[in-house]
Amino acid sequence: LFAMSDLILNMTVPHFIVPFICTGALFISLCLFIYIYLRFGDRIYLIMVINGLFALIFVSSDLIITAFGEMLNHVHTGMQFHRIEQLAVAFFLFTLPMIIYGLLRLNKTWQKINKIIAITGLSIAFVMLFSAFIFPDSFISQTTFQKTGQNITWNIARGEEGILYIIRDILLGILMLYSFVCVISDIIQNKDYKRVIFLL
Repeated sequence: LFAMSDLILNMTVPHFIVPFICTGALFISLCLFIYIYLRFGDRIYLIMVINGLFALIFVSSDLIITAFGEMLNHVHTGMQFHRIEQLAVAFFLFTLPMIIYGLLRLNKTWQKINKIIAITGLSIAFVMLFSAFIFPDSFISQTTFQKTGQNITWNIARGEEGILYIIRDILLGILMLYSFVCVISDIIQNKDYKRVIFLL
């Protein structure tokens, strides 16, 4: 008990509490979307279930990185979950365009383009998934720690980022800008300005 209390007192409390609260909130939201989908069978809720699942994996992995990598000093366990955390983010390349496809009322051609982007994003995410385990250094190293930020507590258990990690971030940045254009276009085309607050 003394060792555990000393552990809690010495950990970075804010960095542990935030992912803990977010994990709980995302878990409740995921259960809610699963219930709504099973009740109504609407495709958009299935998309939200998939998106929520990857979001939960991302946030809960950060919680485990903090608990094992920093609090318990199991840095290699922390590195494993850092890889899982970042792979979950890669699958947003699929879920984000699928949300656009399911939620917005764009014309058929544009919706077809969004579907192609989603399938392409899913393919890229799977390439990153396999590469992360076959060639770890190409995505997140499992042997080399981040060269920068080692003096920061929450960076201790994080592996060095590879080229695929950088490519993923660039693609996500482009996709976010594209999603913003889609939302604005949807609002203008349908002249439904009341949806601005909901979509944002």
